[in-house]
Amino acid sequence: MTTRPKTTLVSWLEHETGKTLEPLPAVHTQDRHVSVRLPTDLYERVQAIAGTRGESVSQVLRRLVSESIARLDHPDAGAIDTANAALQELRRHSA
Repeated sequence: MTTRPKTTLVSWLEHETGKTLEPLPAVHTQDRHVSVRLPTDLYERVQAIAGTRGESVSQVLRRLVSESIARLDHPDAGAIDTANAALQELRRHSA
């Protein structure tokens, strides 16, 4: 198991307190950070969606990317989603 190197602040704290702090294990994650520039109007739309769903902008974008990739992997899913939306709309108008 690898550990994080001690920072200057940790060394200072150990010196001041006379205690040795155990280093934290290094964090290894499968997630990756991606930085994407969005036009202001698109960002504001994502922000509005996040607000209505009680999610962060990052959560909304992760979900949208994941759903888009799933649609690419299963192209018929988009047609099914469209048909379901049309059916729901018909039901709303006929009620």
